[in-house]
Amino acid sequence: MSKRLLSLLTIFVVVLSTIAVLNTPMAHAVQSGKYFDNIVVIIMENEGICSIMGSVVGCTPNLAPYEISLAQSWALGTHYTSVNNSTSNSFSLKNYLVLLSGQTWGCTSEVQPNDTSSPCSMNAWTSANSNLVDRLPSAITWKAYMENMTRNCQLTRSATYVADHDPFVYFNDIVGNPTRCGQVVPAGTSGSLDNTLLSDLNSASAPNMMWLTPNLCDDMHDICTGSNNQTSTGKTCGPDLSNQTICVPQGDKSLKHLVPSILSSYNFTHNRAALFITYDEGNGYCPNTSSSRDDCVYAVWAGLDPWQRLTTLLRQLTSPAIIPGLQRSKTTRDSEDHALPMNVHLHQSCRNSSFQPSSCRPVHHRSRFCALSLVAIQGIL
Repeated sequence: MSKRLLSLLTIFVVVLSTIAVLNTPMAHAVQSGKYFDNIVVIIMENEGICSIMGSVVGCTPNLAPYEISLAQSWALGTHYTSVNNSTSNSFSLKNYLVLLSGQTWGCTSEVQPNDTSSPCSMNAWTSANSNLVDRLPSAITWKAYMENMTRNCQLTRSATYVADHDPFVYFNDIVGNPTRCGQVVPAGTSGSLDNTLLSDLNSASAPNMMWLTPNLCDDMHDICTGSNNQTSTGKTCGPDLSNQTICVPQGDKSLKHLVPSILSSYNFTHNRAALFITYDEGNGYCPNTSSSRDDCVYAVWAGLDPWQRLTTLLRQLTSPAIIPGLQRSKTTRDSEDHALPMNVHLHQSCRNSSFQPSSCRPVHHRSRFCALSLVAIQGIL
């Protein structure tokens, strides 16, 4: 349940700040430095790159064939890390807060939004100009979709929706603003998990940045049963392999059902759109590294056409510019400076011999904190 440090914030700011000015979904009068019209982000739960990529990164077994196929067809970040390390306290909320705001607000355990008994919850709740939504240019549109949420900006748990996987509701300048709150919505209606998201993607008014938090069954957090595995047993998956053999295929099947509908949507077939899928935290393993502190997670970009656009984008992220006013992480894992943007290395061939250049487009993110951050998206769109 954790997220990377200054990273998803790093690609979202570099993605969203450089987005084209859109009048219609087919408008391509791109301003200088703009790369994408739409970005969809899906955040999964609690599985490292080893659990998802299997034998491709020297692990067993292969439990997520669909996600492996996505990685081999598009772009895989082989060193995209969570904020966890061998000594850190692992829990969801700090990572989701980091994704949206670049810091943990001092949280050391799960707390609810607007919890007056929790200093860290109140720090985030009363903050100003501190999250991605605050920093997006007015021309950039956004929307957050939560599976099984029953009402906009829901602050409490219901069934398989939990607030600590929805960082938007931890900031009162989102929840308390009727316009912004109207953009943190249930992902689906009338018994459909994601029809609102898909309807928006097939419309002429799809938001530039679209965030999806799957429910506890679809994101691999819980072991679930019933029709389409949508009834939580209340048992979490965790690092235990016997549980992973249930949870990982369960979430992989969910993505196999949803992702093709995203990639074939109007905005992905007519506009410059990208899909980013990653996990909040992993299992304390990174391939091709001697460090025992890194916690690498699956991180894939898909839907990019042409491929060179992503290459150009990632090279932009190595420039010395720092997002104005962005705070450095308060939970540093190294003695190194955690200023943006992250260090990104592009390679012409895949590092792992199981990957062949003809079957994958490798992108190696060498970041100790997080390779992608929601603040970064502000600079890419």
